[in-house]
Amino acid sequence: MWTSSITRRAAGLSLLASLLAPRAALAEPVSAEDDARLAGPIDRAVVERVAVARSPALREARHLARAARATALADGAAPPPEAMAQLWQVPLSRPLAVGDAQMAMVGLAQTFTPAGVRPQMEEARGHEARARDAGVDARARELRAAVGHAFVDYAEAVARHRAHDEHHMLVTRALEVARARQAAASGLVDVAQTELELARLEADLAREVGAVEAARARLNGLLGRPTEAALGPPVDDEAPAVAVAADAGVADRAEVREAEAMAAGAVAMARAADREASIPEVKLAALYFAPVGPMPAHGFGIDLTISLPWLSGAGHHKADAERARADAERARADDERQRARTELGVARASVVAADRRLSLLTERGFTLTEERVARA
Repeated sequence: MWTSSITRRAAGLSLLASLLAPRAALAEPVSAEDDARLAGPIDRAVVERVAVARSPALREARHLARAARATALADGAAPPPEAMAQLWQVPLSRPLAVGDAQMAMVGLAQTFTPAGVRPQMEEARGHEARARDAGVDARARELRAAVGHAFVDYAEAVARHRAHDEHHMLVTRALEVARARQAAASGLVDVAQTELELARLEADLAREVGAVEAARARLNGLLGRPTEAALGPPVDDEAPAVAVAADAGVADRAEVREAEAMAAGAVAMARAADREASIPEVKLAALYFAPVGPMPAHGFGIDLTISLPWLSGAGHHKADAERARADAERARADDERQRARTELGVARASVVAADRRLSLLTERGFTLTEERVARA
């Protein structure tokens, strides 16, 4: 049974060490041969790549990131011009007598937002898009971790089943020897004990078969495959060397990058709100008047509308709200950095401890095996 423990600890050590190093979210596309490869011997790198490439949640996150980038471009663009048309005082008794109207006018109008507001909004949405991209990386890392744990569980279940199967074969042979001795002499006790041990092993085998099937179903589910799909035997990962600084990778963590981008976006939105609260919005229209009614000549006009933000507290309240959101996002970024340092520190300590236990277990297991071989 020590072989299955070594298998699980080696796989777990590889998984924990992989969490210390960030990876890009986007993976190679799944080829048509991947399903066939999954039916043969598999390792953790293969199942992680397939899971990331097939994940509907990651597809959703990528589409949302693309939508955020498009929104940034839209918010940075000027408002569209407006077409205007007015017809005044057409006699109700002659609704089609447009020439008797008091005024007929067409024109074009353009709204000019306060200087700097649009660039700040575009910057804010751009930071949001970068936060979405970082969110894709974070969700990919979470998926890889889930797949890695599922792979370790699958590898352990397969290793335990294999160990029980080998033990079953040995006990079956021992039972044959005990029965042969019983036929030659009185060995009834040995036969009964061996039969009892064999029955227990068969129960363990049945339980391990169920564990293998459950682990296979979970891993197939994460891979976007039918739970009953064929999945090949796991290949043990090489245990990596551990040499990671305490704060290594904190700044590169996807969650930290996401929080920092959201904080920068909130600051830009607060600056835009400040400008809206203090700089008026201007709307300018160029008008053409047709020769109708009392004005038989062609004419033109200009319409100018200016907002008066100083006479309303709405803009200042909005700016206060955006500044509060910016403070909240900065606090969230600090919290994410703290969480990342803690998680990476715990992961590093777990890797070091697992590496130590793996070495001790491996050395002890080989020592016991050599002693048994020598006694035989």
